Amino acid sequence: MAATNLAQEQKNETKVFITTALMQLLHEQALEKISVRQVSDRAGVSRMAFYRHFDDLNAVLVGYYEPRFHRLFSDLEQYHDEDKLARVGVFFQDTSEDILLAINQGYENLIVDLFTTGLEEIFDSKGGAVVEQYRLKFVGAGVYAMWREWLVSGMEVSLAEMNAMVHQFMGQKNK
Repeated sequence: MAATNLAQEQKNETKVFITTALMQLLHEQALEKISVRQVSDRAGVSRMAFYRHFDDLNAVLVGYYEPRFHRLFSDLEQYHDEDKLARVGVFFQDTSEDILLAINQGYENLIVDLFTTGLEEIFDSKGGAVVEQYRLKFVGAGVYAMWREWLVSGMEVSLAEMNAMVHQFMGQKNK
């Protein structure tokens, strides 16, 4: 059993090394200019080791961001619908550096996908009518666009003001 635990620890460490290397490189250049070789070299692992753990660079990014979004949307389950939107604002504020990095380095689509998928799950559109699924896609894109604009513009409006606007556009009263 100890050998199995050691192997699992090594596997996890290799994943961390690869992820850390990619995130460091993203601070230097756009995703499209980064190669698996660069990431492997920076991480101190072989290309074969990279491919044992990840299919491509996007898989590394999903592995990095997915748990963060999962925590957000798991946390949201305890709130009423109108309070969920306010918690999303706090999330955007807390992860602003990561989201701006994604915007600037060319992998924002991954963030948008994780965000909209999480919204669909938390507001349970999967079992709903087709029109509800489309409505949620539309609303999710709009909510993301608002928070994105807030981040890109330097968060000039306060978090409370942003939450009030999101609630207003959603047709909800802000508490």
